[in-house]
Amino acid sequence: MDILPEIDLSENRITNNTIDKLIETLKTTKFKKLNLKSVFTKNNKQETFEILRKICEVIKKSTNLEELIISKNALGKSGAKALKVFLTNNVNLKHLIIDDAGLGEGGTVILESLLNSRRKTSYLETFSIKENVLGKQCSKLLSMVLHKHKITLTKVILSRNSFYNSDLCQIIESLSLCKKLQIINLEDNFFTKKTSKMLSRSLANWPDLKQLIINDCLICKKGVIYILEELLKGTNKNIEYLGFQYCSIDENGFYTLASIIKKSLMLKVVKINGNYSIKKKCMSKINLVSKKNGTLINGFDDLINEDDEGEEKEGKEKEGKEKDLDDNEVEEIHNDMKGKGHDGKEGKEEEGLDVEEEEGDYDEKEGKEEEGLDVEEEEGDYDGKEE
Repeated sequence: MDILPEIDLSENRITNNTIDKLIETLKTTKFKKLNLKSVFTKNNKQETFEILRKICEVIKKSTNLEELIISKNALGKSGAKALKVFLTNNVNLKHLIIDDAGLGEGGTVILESLLNSRRKTSYLETFSIKENVLGKQCSKLLSMVLHKHKITLTKVILSRNSFYNSDLCQIIESLSLCKKLQIINLEDNFFTKKTSKMLSRSLANWPDLKQLIINDCLICKKGVIYILEELLKGTNKNIEYLGFQYCSIDENGFYTLASIIKKSLMLKVVKINGNYSIKKKCMSKINLVSKKNGTLINGFDDLINEDDEGEEKEGKEKEGKEKDLDDNEVEEIHNDMKGKGHDGKEGKEEEGLDVEEEEGDYDEKEGKEEEGLDVEEEEGDYDGKEE
């Protein structure tokens, strides 16, 4: 029997009336990828649990299934419990995408299931669990999962999960051991200067890194300089995409960025929306090196005047220079800035690019195009052939 590349059930509602036929199909078909995106959006919790449990009982035995996408479903804790039977007993899973699934506390169930898998060695290559508000309750478990899969992981997407400095330090410590990482997305979590410094020190451990996305993490000027200066050393020679929206990059930072572009021959895209406005001389230098290198700089029109940001924000930034903010202070600043065009949503305006803005992977495959560049695949796809 031939092996299908994918069974795509996305956007189709699965009910108790249709599940039996689906189960028979899953039992008699060989497939590498199962896409269950947005199939439980109108089911109640009990129905979702029962249906998903039946599916997991079948797919846990599959020796061909490599990728499971179950994003944009209101799974919650009960849905996570239904997935447990598959996650602890899977045979060949390599790519797990469970974005925007309303996990919350259910995140602990998912992470514990991965830790308790019968497969004791590292096997995950892609782990995407963005927009699930995992927060502090999951940060230790998540760091343990990343540590377990440090040998194989190439793509990790953790954006918009309400992780603060103490959480991120645990996570980054484990990520630093994942030597094969190509894509890292930490967008819209909450950095301090300490977080930035730890991330910068980890960059040398990722020689194959292609995408670094840290948009809208409340990174301070000094923090982003740590990261830029480390990138300037040229350890990450394969870097293709930098997501630096709202990262407090000032003119000095932009001069460093120009030097990075000049040295990084593979760099295709840099997103700089929401950073500080710069003088014409600095802008001309960036334009010159980006043109020579064939690098697209996105966001020059969206730079902001540092002097016009308001006394309140300026005062808090100055405080950040004097001392590293704790998690509560970072949260207060973030809440103050929401609704003022600095909430990370700008990261979606360029869904065309095949990056982990929406998904986070810029690969060189076919797709839609924006300004002559390849664009991203459907949600949950991974750079399987490339990674």
